[in-house]
Amino acid sequence: MSTVKIKHKFLNHKIDPQTEMLIIGTFNPGHECNKDNEFFYDSPGNRLWKLLPNVFGEQDLRNSTRDQKLKFSRDKRIDFIDIIEEVEVEEEQACNRADKYIDGKVTQWRNVSDQLQKLSSLNRVCFTRSTLKDVRNIKAQVDKLSKYLESRKLQLRLIRTPAWIPHKDEQSLWTNFIYGKE
Repeated sequence: MSTVKIKHKFLNHKIDPQTEMLIIGTFNPGHECNKDNEFFYDSPGNRLWKLLPNVFGEQDLRNSTRDQKLKFSRDKRIDFIDIIEEVEVEEEQACNRADKYIDGKVTQWRNVSDQLQKLSSLNRVCFTRSTLKDVRNIKAQVDKLSKYLESRKLQLRLIRTPAWIPHKDEQSLWTNFIYGKE
């Protein structure tokens, strides 16, 4: 069975130094099956680009361009990064983005703490999972991030990615995160 190494699609994305809220995910494959995704959380079943603008009383950005999403993000001082730089997977699994699958396939982790050091205005950080069960390698990376953030007197919140199956509380979870409420 042959394998293929897949890099993160948005490795060249630079976090705005004015970022106040950072949303951390796992992986966005730079593979042909992901060619239509122009930015973080851009897959068809993901509702993040509906929920975030809704927090501010703005229109749904799910069908907007990358530039429109970047402008919104910069205006609201929200930015994004993922913890995985590269995976090596079986060729027939190249489109499999499931954390449970890729957890054991990571060949390069992103040094997110280095990126966080550049963000002096950072005051809220979340990781887009509600649990770290069944993803021990990802959990180890998140634990390191959490310790780093604690040293900066910041808390890492776990918030479920609003994808595929709607959750009844997802809008309030994201609204509370944006406004710094527990």
